[in-house]
Amino acid sequence: MTEGVDEVPSLDNPYSPMAVAQVTEFYTSDSEYPTIATDAVRKALAHLSACLSTDSVSSRDGKGTALAVIGDYGTGKSHLALRLVQEAGALLGDPHQAMYLEATASTFVDLYRRFAQRLDRDFVRTRVSDFYIDVVTSSLQDTGLSGTVLEWLQNRQLNPQQVVERLGLMESSLLRRVHEDLAKVTRDEAFGTALTLLLRSGFEDAVWDWFSGAAPAEVLRERGIVAAIDTEATALAAMGVFALLFGSHHGRFVLVLDEMDKIFTARRREDENVQAAFQQLLEVFSKAGACLVLVGLPDFLRVLHARVRERIPHTVELHPLEADEVRQFIELAQNGRLAPFTAQSPRYVRDLSGGKARDVIRLLRAAYALWADEARMSGIRTSPVPETMIRDAAHRQFGSRPGDDVEAAVIGVLKAHGWQFRLRHRLGPPGSDPVDFWVTFPGRAGGCAILLTRSILDERDVQMLNRKLDDLADLDDPVEALVVINGVLNDAVADRVRTALTGELLRSGDPTFPHRLATLLGIVNDRLEALAGDSSSALEIRFTQLSRQQANLHGLLEQLSEQLDDAAAASTRGFATVLQDLATWGQAGPDAAPRLPDHVGEIFTDATGTLEALLQLDPILTGAFGSTGRQSIDDFRALTRGGEFFPAAGTALILRRIIDGFRSAIETWYGRVETDTPASPDRASAESRAQLDRLCRAYDEVCNQVPAFRLGPLTSVAVRGRAAGTRESSLPYVQDVVENLSPRVRRAVLRSSAPHA
Repeated sequence: MTEGVDEVPSLDNPYSPMAVAQVTEFYTSDSEYPTIATDAVRKALAHLSACLSTDSVSSRDGKGTALAVIGDYGTGKSHLALRLVQEAGALLGDPHQAMYLEATASTFVDLYRRFAQRLDRDFVRTRVSDFYIDVVTSSLQDTGLSGTVLEWLQNRQLNPQQVVERLGLMESSLLRRVHEDLAKVTRDEAFGTALTLLLRSGFEDAVWDWFSGAAPAEVLRERGIVAAIDTEATALAAMGVFALLFGSHHGRFVLVLDEMDKIFTARRREDENVQAAFQQLLEVFSKAGACLVLVGLPDFLRVLHARVRERIPHTVELHPLEADEVRQFIELAQNGRLAPFTAQSPRYVRDLSGGKARDVIRLLRAAYALWADEARMSGIRTSPVPETMIRDAAHRQFGSRPGDDVEAAVIGVLKAHGWQFRLRHRLGPPGSDPVDFWVTFPGRAGGCAILLTRSILDERDVQMLNRKLDDLADLDDPVEALVVINGVLNDAVADRVRTALTGELLRSGDPTFPHRLATLLGIVNDRLEALAGDSSSALEIRFTQLSRQQANLHGLLEQLSEQLDDAAAASTRGFATVLQDLATWGQAGPDAAPRLPDHVGEIFTDATGTLEALLQLDPILTGAFGSTGRQSIDDFRALTRGGEFFPAAGTALILRRIIDGFRSAIETWYGRVETDTPASPDRASAESRAQLDRLCRAYDEVCNQVPAFRLGPLTSVAVRGRAAGTRESSLPYVQDVVENLSPRVRRAVLRSSAPHA
């Protein structure tokens, strides 16, 4: 019996296409970007609260802390990081005392420069002024001048400069004492000098340029500041200086560094200077009573030396969501309503998505969209979302491919290796189900049955598949079986599938699928040969295979050429309109769009560079026409074997076009902001911000239609060795760069101090 819907849900999709963390300052409600109260979230908030508690402030003696938040792609790390910043700002009563930074830079020098750009001049000047107030107050008390002036000074009704001027106090002597105090607190003579100069007119720009990484101006050199902040050690030390400054006078500071795995790559493990400087930063934050939150993949902790990890007392690991937590998220997003989802939907969504927060959101959005489309056509909004609809949404989102595509991929592998096969061949008695592929080997009894199946999610799916495998096991001739899953595999039930070939289950969306299929078929051949016990015809069989491979190669190359032409034509026709529409969102500005601020442009450069690295064929092509021609041609043939390379390459090119269109739209948006009159000088107007949101949603909607999982073949071992290198070109990393682009851009834009920072 179909479960009905008690109330009529809205046709508007409540799930954002930007299934990633957004900028916390602009959250309007928890239902907009809800936070699920998992154990990890509660632990992280508890550690933060303990560090910033009133008791800790009043009694601390270097009671700062460091917290590592780790998890795989899509588990909600950035969302939690931003929530921690938002919570810290609320607890401290001043948003300037909590800062969020994405560590997407390649060095700590670049990261520090972004840190310096985010510093608020008034906030820093106020913290320095606290030292001046202390010195002036002490001087007034020493001379017996106190009373009303002292009260005004301490209540900031007068600033210390005004008091010094009106009372004729000796400014140079007082500032010398301020410098001594600042140098003692920051433990850095140069910073003590620079910060003190902020109290004198005419020096502020030179000091801020130096803070931002520029070489010291002559006026600073004359005062002993001779070196720029341009090494990783000095950059980390500088961040520690500001932590000490902000932690003075019973202040607290929280710094959240996201995506630490991108800056702490494996090559930094052997860099003793960086490890030592980072250890020093952790110690400084602890002594300053500050809280440093380090967010990233689990890899980044493993790169740290043991003595550095010891300085991180707390670690919170994000795990996949459970079914009840998925239900909690649905009800948060839908204002307490579960409909049109049913009581069974959360478990099903959890199994299909693997529980990763980002994939849960993507799947819920896709399923809700299918339900809304059907409701619009039928006019019925009381029907629930059935499991089949969620399954269809999962196939679209997580790598399930059209059946014809999977068949073509299998056929490509079989032809490339010269194996004989039949499609949809019945092995059992009349009325039994045929196998999708029946592969035979010359001189061998029996063969290999390849079964194509959709997602394996629960015990019901396992039982259906096992019945087919049992029927094959009952046949007289030896039959090996390979199962190809075109969809999602629930790991919890995978081990109960009774495959004859050592439990191997193949995923059609896996980038190594063609290679693994060929390898396993080779194992089947060897096992059947061992059963036959006769290897006299092995050479003849091998010659037969080679002959068949050569005959198939010409047809395969022609087919791949046609596929490439079709893909190029389709992308040119279809995406030209889409990209034009995307760019149109930001038009009506000046004729020449302005150059993006560096920190925004870097995000686009990183995304396009990642895609370009996947298509870096220059070494192969150069070798093909050079001295290593034969080897390079063989490399290219191996790369394109199986027909997976060209669709992947077409996908990469289309994504590159989409990103270029998005960048063009953002550039035009900056042109429009120039003509706006924002309510405040450091934030875009509400209208411009709404338009920026529309641009980001447009990118996500377009990007969601592109099967990024098809990039897998480009991230194979062969291509990685010639392109970007190691983890940076893995499929999860590439997908994260593409899918997380719009929120990164949005955060960078909205955190800019001005449109042209």
